[in-house]
Amino acid sequence: MMYFIADLPEDVKSFEKIPLLNMIKNIRNNGLEYKVLLPTLVPFLRYLNSEYKLFDIEQSELIFHHIQNIQLNSGTPLTMNDLDLPNDVEKIYTRNDVLLYKNNEKFGNVKFNRFGFIDQVKYFWKNGSRIDIYSDYGFIISSKLYDESGNLERRIFYDEQENSIFEIKDEQVNIVDTISENFNKRTYSNIEEIINEFLRKALKDFNLKTDYLVIDISNDYLITLSKNFPFPEKIIFVFYGNFTTRILNKIKQISELTQAKALITDSTLLKRTLDQEHINGLNINTHLIPTFSTQLSLGQSNTLRERVIYWQIDNVDKDFKKTFHKMLRYRLKFDDLRLILNVINQNDIEILKKEVVEFVNNELEINTTSDEFKMIETYFAAELEGQMSIDLKEAFETAKKNIYGFENMITAYSFIHHVDYRFKSLTKINQQDLSISRIYVNFRKTNDAFKESIVLSNGIPFISFQSSIYFKDGKNGNIIKSNNELFDVLSTYLDSNEIWNKALVESVEMINKNSSDQIMSDWGDVIDG
Repeated sequence: MMYFIADLPEDVKSFEKIPLLNMIKNIRNNGLEYKVLLPTLVPFLRYLNSEYKLFDIEQSELIFHHIQNIQLNSGTPLTMNDLDLPNDVEKIYTRNDVLLYKNNEKFGNVKFNRFGFIDQVKYFWKNGSRIDIYSDYGFIISSKLYDESGNLERRIFYDEQENSIFEIKDEQVNIVDTISENFNKRTYSNIEEIINEFLRKALKDFNLKTDYLVIDISNDYLITLSKNFPFPEKIIFVFYGNFTTRILNKIKQISELTQAKALITDSTLLKRTLDQEHINGLNINTHLIPTFSTQLSLGQSNTLRERVIYWQIDNVDKDFKKTFHKMLRYRLKFDDLRLILNVINQNDIEILKKEVVEFVNNELEINTTSDEFKMIETYFAAELEGQMSIDLKEAFETAKKNIYGFENMITAYSFIHHVDYRFKSLTKINQQDLSISRIYVNFRKTNDAFKESIVLSNGIPFISFQSSIYFKDGKNGNIIKSNNELFDVLSTYLDSNEIWNKALVESVEMINKNSSDQIMSDWGDVIDG
């Protein structure tokens, strides 16, 4: 039995990109016994899990349900019609919530989650406010009480009858008298202390011969649990994400790691660093295993006229603007090159759009504010929307014949509109973009493992400042050290189909190395080793 402790944030919006849950999916799909211990309160857990079915609810144990003495196995969440409000409360429906008024004064507001059910209700008092958080079983699972300045005074947790079980004030946890027999003591210094107490209860049937406990080292209170676990040699620590010096220092302070079965990570940099530390005396059995599996689903870039560069960018600062201008000049060498820019700040989209327009005005000597250019914009917008008028079509054709430089304006319009922008795109959009992309460029200081698994599955070569488990430098991608190196590497792939195809062959090999079957084989080696 593999015990996974999945420490999820209470406000988690989706399970899709959570590494540990995707690892559990691989374990489940290969028929291994497992149990998911969920130590944190996640009000709509059942609905979140039903989207991607990364684990079976029957194979999970909700630690907070034990703590809150919740016995329910079924129930339905609330809609607006289910909410018990005074008759004289006026409801005003907005796009995202429902505002509540009583006697022309603010009484509260109701927020809904993306499943369409009540997520929380906030009530306004004369000297503060209260937020009631609702469970997917249809009752208030917790309340937060705030003073008139908006500071959290205390938080109360309830059972399914909405009886108070315990409350937190200034981190200290106080247990209600009537249910104190379920706890080892009446007062705790923090909520993590209670969670660890109930996690130990959940592990009471742990079998030394056959079971393993998987713990994420990112969580401090779970490290505390590992210190008191009687079988450190049966612990598999995991770290998924981007390596930092802080993580390395933390690892060095976890003495249990040297006694553990293994440390599994998807960070090539962490693995390389710990291998070097092993030489220096830090003896940790480290394995490099991905969490997001890949499968062969080669993209369409070989069949398209356009060649798309998908570019993950960081903040748009002065240095990046210089590189972006070089990219715009570089694009002039090609008549089939398109950019998709994925930004981390939404405001950067407008900044980049202005940069493109200024480039067209200055470098291509086109006046994008002229009547002729506006006609071109109107024409192509009408064509796209299927609303072309005879008069507009005739005016456009006449302009093409009679206005000097009109064709250049059309080229400039195309240049502007061959740059697309993305911000927090849905996975479906990312998949569509990457399926048509010729090259993937990562200009960020971190890797996005979930997205990179899609990149590799599509057979796209990588260009990045960071090493990754999904590509090998010089094989199916390149690591660059400066912004200026980008353009030489781009030319390598854009000017030579032979080199691009060689990278594709290497990608297929890497897809197999990161497949679900190989991941499970690697986990088997860890367990059997």
